[in-house]
Amino acid sequence: LVPHPWENIETKYPEGTIVSGKVVNITNYGAFVELESGVEGLVHVSEMSWTKKIKHPKQMFKKGDSIKAIVLSTSKEERRISLGVKQMEANPWLTIEDRYPVGTQIKGVVKSITPFGVFIEIEEDIEGLIHISDISWTKRIYHPKEVLNKGDELEVKVLSIDKTLHRIALGIKQLQIDPWDNLDQRLPINTEVKAKIVKIIAKGVLVDVFVDEDSVEGFIPLSHLAIPGLKKAGMAFEVEEELPLKVIELDLENRRLILSVKAYFFARDKDEFNVFVEKHQERVNKKSEKRKAIKENLVEENKKESKEEESKEEIQDVVQKKTEAIEEVEEKKVEEVKAEVDSKVIEETTEVEAEITSEEETEEKTDKKIEEIKEVVKEKIKEEKLDG
Repeated sequence: LVPHPWENIETKYPEGTIVSGKVVNITNYGAFVELESGVEGLVHVSEMSWTKKIKHPKQMFKKGDSIKAIVLSTSKEERRISLGVKQMEANPWLTIEDRYPVGTQIKGVVKSITPFGVFIEIEEDIEGLIHISDISWTKRIYHPKEVLNKGDELEVKVLSIDKTLHRIALGIKQLQIDPWDNLDQRLPINTEVKAKIVKIIAKGVLVDVFVDEDSVEGFIPLSHLAIPGLKKAGMAFEVEEELPLKVIELDLENRRLILSVKAYFFARDKDEFNVFVEKHQERVNKKSEKRKAIKENLVEENKKESKEEESKEEIQDVVQKKTEAIEEVEEKKVEEVKAEVDSKVIEETTEVEAEITSEEETEEKTDKKIEEIKEVVKEKIKEEKLDG
């Protein structure tokens, strides 16, 4: 007798044994490998690669492939053998700290960009993350794609490594000295500077302030732009415009620099201030007129569209009425023809009925004559009998 193939299976395939087999089935969660007739093992999708992000086993294998794997566990009772392919190679994450010590400056390529950061490939199938907060010391970045693109080659610094979770934290800003260090000494309150607008936002504008060789982002609130009644900074100011400013607040802990145009002009000649205001007020007026013209054009276009719609509706009404009138005339004609046909049918029916009545009367007269003749014949027969 041939023994059952699962008999002594744990002896035949102990943990750590390297085995060969053929892929006989692929599912969403793994690949089944035939080790011998009647015995199959499963390579779970998580046991296929140390570094690749495998969504489906078909990315690695196809049916009929011959592969080598290591036995991870065996269960005779459940008739289950767990296999691993990635274990055929050394886990690169075990020595990752040796290759990329914290603080090392390395090069990598941007593989993908997300709202929270950028993934950089530092070697084949191994990626690190630059969090959005580690891109710049000074710039307010709302999305990494504002400053980086897929495929960019970057120099980055290794900030931390987690071998267990397979994570590497990288940084760009850490390659430079933090410009906020001792900024209160280099840019004390009431310092007067000139800075260019880099971004216009709802609550004011952002500017780049140069201190020595460093650039620090500063914020000018709407109320400190010195234009009376200004509700939208974009109406009076433009990106790349240079403004005279005074430092009114510096918060090193929260990295916040607040500047003011109003404070800059406070102790200056009024004529200089008036020139600044008039220049920007003129810009506001021009943009307001332009917006008004655009709005009026839109209103006119809407009116034209409304008139066109009304005209279309009127035309549709006329067409509808004409259609209804034509249908009414056609209905009358149909009724007339129908009445005429009905009249002819009635006449023809009357004639036919008259003919039928006439025929019936003729038949009655004929029957009567026959009866009379029969009676005469009977009388004659009687008389002949009597005479005889």
